Amino acid sequence: MKAAEFKDWIKSIERMSHSQRDKLRERLERKAGADTIIELIEQRQNDERICPYCQGTELYRWGKASELQRYRCATVIARLTP
Repeated sequence: MKAAEFKDWIKSIERMSHSQRDKLRERLERKAGADTIIELIEQRQNDERICPYCQGTELYRWGKASELQRYRCATVIARLTP
């Protein structure tokens, strides 16, 4: 959006009714919430995978469940295997 268009849009907010402003506020809040969620998901994908039990990083793929990749920790399996 160009700066002049944005200024006009901001001025138009002053002419909105209370209910229109509430609807606008709701949409902006949902958008901000969605942006935060997407950012967290993307950040999580870039993080190194860690075992929730031993915090080990030696994980290998172990099938899929509901189309999601599953992983198994080599350290925990070694401790559980007699």
